[in-house]
Amino acid sequence: MNIQTISIFFYGEGDNNYTYEEIYFNTGIILNRPDDRFEALFSLELSDPPEIGLKEEGIREFLLGYYNKNLSIELGDFYQTWGRGLILNQTDYQHLDFLKQVQLD
Repeated sequence: MNIQTISIFFYGEGDNNYTYEEIYFNTGIILNRPDDRFEALFSLELSDPPEIGLKEEGIREFLLGYYNKNLSIELGDFYQTWGRGLILNQTDYQHLDFLKQVQLD
């Protein structure tokens, strides 16, 4: 069994007349076994006001995934390129605070 962890942390604070505070934390754990893989990823963002984009507080995105040879299950926010990007291209531009995905509410 192979275990990987991912953590990214950003903090920004402006010093001029326009100040912003933003904390972005992206973390996850991936468990790899010979026959299957499990992923748990989430992003937490606190921005008041953000440098650009919408005000976000709390868990921004999450993904729970299970994968093996015959089955792939993903729950949450996932980013895929469907049909070589011609059908649907879902991406997250974090540096612009721009989320380009289909949301089902």
